[in-house]
Amino acid sequence: KYSLVTQVWKAIYPFGDFANQQPVPQYNFIYPPTSVASKLKLVSTGHGWGSLNTGNAAEFYNATHDIMVNGANTFTQHNWTTCNPNPDACSPQNGTWTYNRAGWCPGAIARPFDYDLSTFIPNSTLALQYKFFQTYIDQCHPNNPNCVTGTTCSDCNDGFNPVLDVNCNLITFFD
Repeated sequence: KYSLVTQVWKAIYPFGDFANQQPVPQYNFIYPPTSVASKLKLVSTGHGWGSLNTGNAAEFYNATHDIMVNGANTFTQHNWTTCNPNPDACSPQNGTWTYNRAGWCPGAIARPFDYDLSTFIPNSTLALQYKFFQTYIDQCHPNNPNCVTGTTCSDCNDGFNPVLDVNCNLITFFD
């Protein structure tokens, strides 16, 4: 009958930054005693691409992220969409794209992910962590000490590095 929406994360975080590979802070929550159900609603979009970041991330990089609950890897988010046909019927998309629009379909709405957290209510406390794909590192990032302009990357200080725009709410339902 009743619900509470609590903002968990709403920020843009660097993806693959050598100096900070897991930039999303842990979120702690205590369930009110009258809670009967709970879910996490997560929407994240990748931005940044081109020859000055590894693998055209984050816009064109097929990554699976993890959602940790109370220290355990509990859910995965495979944030990738096949664009042929465009999932929101926004085709044809005119224009010339340098790269295949693969996981980020032009004109498409970012897909929300829902995760059921109801089984965690009896514990009362909840610690959430959004772990970015752990093997990705932007080799052309200014924080990468092994980046050498002209050798490993055309410009290590370019600054157009991949990011993920993360928006997440915790929804709690009551009787």
